[in-house]
Amino acid sequence: MANLFYKKFYSVQELYITLYKGFRTMKYMVKNKKNKTLTTDFSERIMLAVTEVNGCEVCSYAHTKIALEKGLSNTEIQMLLSGNVERVSGDEAVAIAFSQHYADTKGNPTRDSWNRLVDVYGTTKALEILTSIHTIMLGNVYGISFGSIS
Repeated sequence: MANLFYKKFYSVQELYITLYKGFRTMKYMVKNKKNKTLTTDFSERIMLAVTEVNGCEVCSYAHTKIALEKGLSNTEIQMLLSGNVERVSGDEAVAIAFSQHYADTKGNPTRDSWNRLVDVYGTTKALEILTSIHTIMLGNVYGISFGSIS
Protein backbone atom coordinates (compact mmCIF):
# COMPACT_ATOMS: atom_id res chain seq x y z
CA MET A 1 0.00 0.00 0.00
CA ALA A 2 1.44 3.35 -1.02
CA ASN A 3 2.09 5.94 1.67
CA LEU A 4 -0.15 8.88 0.84
CA PHE A 5 1.21 11.01 3.69
CA TYR A 6 3.22 13.95 2.43
CA LYS A 7 5.61 16.30 4.13
CA LYS A 8 6.44 19.91 3.51
CA PHE A 9 10.15 20.50 3.69
CA TYR A 10 11.69 23.69 5.00
CA SER A 11 15.04 25.31 4.30
CA VAL A 12 17.44 26.24 7.09
CA GLN A 13 16.36 29.87 6.70
CA GLU A 14 12.68 28.86 7.04
CA LEU A 15 13.56 26.82 10.14
CA TYR A 16 15.14 29.90 11.70
CA ILE A 17 12.25 32.18 10.75
CA THR A 18 9.72 29.73 12.20
CA LEU A 19 11.72 29.53 15.42
CA TYR A 20 11.94 33.33 15.61
CA LYS A 21 8.21 33.85 15.00
CA GLY A 22 7.32 31.10 17.47
CA PHE A 23 9.31 32.58 20.32
CA ARG A 24 8.15 36.08 19.47
CA THR A 25 4.48 35.20 19.92
CA MET A 26 4.88 33.01 23.01
CA LYS A 27 4.65 36.19 25.07
CA TYR A 28 0.97 36.52 24.12
CA MET A 29 0.17 33.12 25.58
CA VAL A 30 2.16 33.83 28.73
CA LYS A 31 0.79 37.37 29.05
CA ASN A 32 -2.81 36.18 28.71
CA LYS A 33 -2.48 32.96 30.73
CA LYS A 34 -5.04 34.06 33.33
CA ASN A 35 -7.41 35.68 30.85
CA LYS A 36 -6.94 33.16 28.04
CA THR A 37 -9.86 33.10 25.61
CA LEU A 38 -8.70 30.13 23.52
CA THR A 39 -9.89 26.77 24.86
CA THR A 40 -7.62 23.73 24.81
CA ASP A 41 -9.99 21.98 22.39
CA PHE A 42 -9.92 24.94 20.00
CA SER A 43 -6.13 25.06 20.18
CA GLU A 44 -5.92 21.31 19.44
CA ARG A 45 -8.17 21.73 16.39
CA ILE A 46 -5.85 24.47 15.13
CA MET A 47 -2.81 22.27 15.72
CA LEU A 48 -4.35 19.29 13.93
CA ALA A 49 -5.33 21.48 10.95
CA VAL A 50 -1.81 22.92 10.64
CA THR A 51 -0.20 19.50 11.08
CA GLU A 52 -2.36 18.14 8.26
CA VAL A 53 -1.15 20.85 5.89
CA ASN A 54 2.52 20.36 6.84
CA GLY A 55 2.36 16.56 6.93
CA CYS A 56 4.29 16.00 10.15
CA GLU A 57 3.75 12.39 11.20
CA VAL A 58 5.34 12.93 14.63
CA CYS A 59 3.05 15.85 15.49
CA SER A 60 0.04 14.13 13.95
CA TYR A 61 0.54 11.18 16.27
CA ALA A 62 1.20 13.33 19.36
CA HIS A 63 -1.70 15.72 18.82
CA THR A 64 -4.13 12.93 17.95
CA LYS A 65 -3.33 11.41 21.33
CA ILE A 66 -3.74 14.76 23.11
CA ALA A 67 -6.99 15.53 21.27
CA LEU A 68 -8.44 12.15 22.20
CA GLU A 69 -7.47 12.71 25.83
CA LYS A 70 -9.17 16.13 25.73
CA GLY A 71 -12.39 14.57 24.47
CA LEU A 72 -12.37 15.30 20.74
CA SER A 73 -14.09 12.53 18.82
CA ASN A 74 -12.15 10.17 16.58
CA THR A 75 -14.33 11.31 13.67
CA GLU A 76 -13.51 14.98 14.23
CA ILE A 77 -9.78 14.23 14.54
CA GLN A 78 -9.78 12.16 11.35
CA MET A 79 -11.66 14.90 9.50
CA LEU A 80 -9.13 17.54 10.56
CA LEU A 81 -6.19 15.27 9.69
CA SER A 82 -7.67 14.70 6.23
CA GLY A 83 -8.19 18.42 5.61
CA ASN A 84 -11.98 18.13 5.78
CA VAL A 85 -13.32 21.11 7.70
CA GLU A 86 -16.97 20.94 6.63
CA ARG A 87 -18.17 20.15 10.15
CA VAL A 88 -16.00 22.62 12.05
CA SER A 89 -18.22 24.80 14.21
CA GLY A 90 -19.05 28.19 12.77
CA ASP A 91 -17.30 30.12 15.54
CA GLU A 92 -14.02 28.29 14.83
CA ALA A 93 -14.22 28.08 11.03
CA VAL A 94 -12.36 31.32 10.26
CA ALA A 95 -9.52 30.39 12.64
CA ILE A 96 -9.17 26.89 11.17
CA ALA A 97 -9.18 28.27 7.61
CA PHE A 98 -6.59 30.90 8.59
CA SER A 99 -4.47 28.20 10.25
CA GLN A 100 -4.47 26.09 7.10
CA HIS A 101 -3.68 29.13 4.98
CA TYR A 102 -0.84 30.12 7.32
CA ALA A 103 0.72 26.66 7.09
CA ASP A 104 0.16 26.42 3.34
CA THR A 105 2.01 29.70 2.78
CA LYS A 106 4.81 28.65 5.18
CA GLY A 107 4.00 31.45 7.59
CA ASN A 108 3.26 34.18 5.06
CA PRO A 109 -0.51 34.70 5.12
CA THR A 110 -2.13 37.49 3.19
CA ARG A 111 -2.82 40.72 5.02
CA ASP A 112 -6.53 40.33 4.20
CA SER A 113 -6.66 36.91 5.88
CA TRP A 114 -5.01 38.30 9.03
CA ASN A 115 -7.38 41.28 9.05
CA ARG A 116 -10.35 38.91 8.73
CA LEU A 117 -9.08 36.88 11.71
CA VAL A 118 -8.78 40.05 13.81
CA ASP A 119 -12.22 41.28 12.67
CA VAL A 120 -13.85 38.00 13.73
CA TYR A 121 -12.00 37.32 16.99
CA GLY A 122 -10.49 40.61 18.10
CA THR A 123 -6.78 41.28 18.48
CA THR A 124 -6.21 39.38 21.73
CA LYS A 125 -7.82 36.14 20.58
CA ALA A 126 -6.27 36.45 17.10
CA LEU A 127 -2.83 36.64 18.75
CA GLU A 128 -3.66 33.57 20.84
CA ILE A 129 -4.68 31.74 17.65
CA LEU A 130 -1.44 32.85 16.01
CA THR A 131 0.52 31.59 19.02
CA SER A 132 -1.11 28.16 18.68
CA ILE A 133 -0.24 28.16 14.99
CA HIS A 134 3.36 29.17 15.68
CA THR A 135 3.70 26.53 18.38
CA ILE A 136 2.63 23.71 16.07
CA MET A 137 4.61 25.15 13.16
CA LEU A 138 7.71 24.92 15.36
CA GLY A 139 6.87 21.34 16.18
CA ASN A 140 6.13 20.51 12.54
CA VAL A 141 9.24 22.10 11.08
CA TYR A 142 11.53 20.36 13.52
CA GLY A 143 9.46 17.15 13.70
CA ILE A 144 9.60 16.72 9.92
CA SER A 145 13.34 17.37 9.89
CA PHE A 146 14.21 15.03 12.75
CA GLY A 147 11.60 12.45 11.72
CA SER A 148 13.21 12.21 8.30
CA ILE A 149 16.53 11.22 9.83
CA SER A 150 15.24 8.02 11.40
